[in-house]
Amino acid sequence: MQNVLESLLHKINRKVIFYLPRGIMEEVSGQDLSAFDKVGMTSHLILVKENGEVDLITRAVEGFKLLHKEKALKTNVFELMRIQDTVQLKAMSYLLESYFAELDTYIRITEMVKDKAKEETLNYTPAIQSTLDLQHRVLEAHRNELYHHFGNWQQRVELQRVFSERNLKLKVNTLKKDQNVISKVEKPKPKKKVLLTNEEADLHLLQMVFNINKIDLKRKSNEK
Repeated sequence: MQNVLESLLHKINRKVIFYLPRGIMEEVSGQDLSAFDKVGMTSHLILVKENGEVDLITRAVEGFKLLHKEKALKTNVFELMRIQDTVQLKAMSYLLESYFAELDTYIRITEMVKDKAKEETLNYTPAIQSTLDLQHRVLEAHRNELYHHFGNWQQRVELQRVFSERNLKLKVNTLKKDQNVISKVEKPKPKKKVLLTNEEADLHLLQMVFNINKIDLKRKSNEK
């Protein structure tokens, strides 16, 4: 199941244009990291390829490499629909929750990229803006399609939980009646959806795309 999930997530987080704002790295390290701009590590639009390698965007035409992403994401929908008929409810719930979490993260990140790249990246050109807008729209459209097919899945999970609690309460009441045991079953509070902050999105890029954590960043800064 984990390999299946990773394969699905790669179609979200691969073949995507990003940039890593120098500000967040300086905030983490507490040092001036302008040297990273010179080597293209920060403040530059880059393309994360399917194999995980990173290419610096040098021409606007490179953005057309993203145009097949909509088709790739549609294959994910078909795969999820196929899987739901073959796995248990808990496994499917885990799969969908992980998938939606990754998708929401990249929707937030691509929104930041399309809105701020013009002011914050050094290799930005007006011609690339349409591609930045496109990749965000494609991910949003994919989320809408998922809601169409799986929007009731979370409700099904919650409904099963309610029935499980009801059966548990019946058992507790029987136990109280027979053995005079006082028990209370608390109804779990619904989980609130947590919105991804700008800092969380940037740190996600540090950790997932560039494989850098706070300790590594501080060490590299001291070596400069």
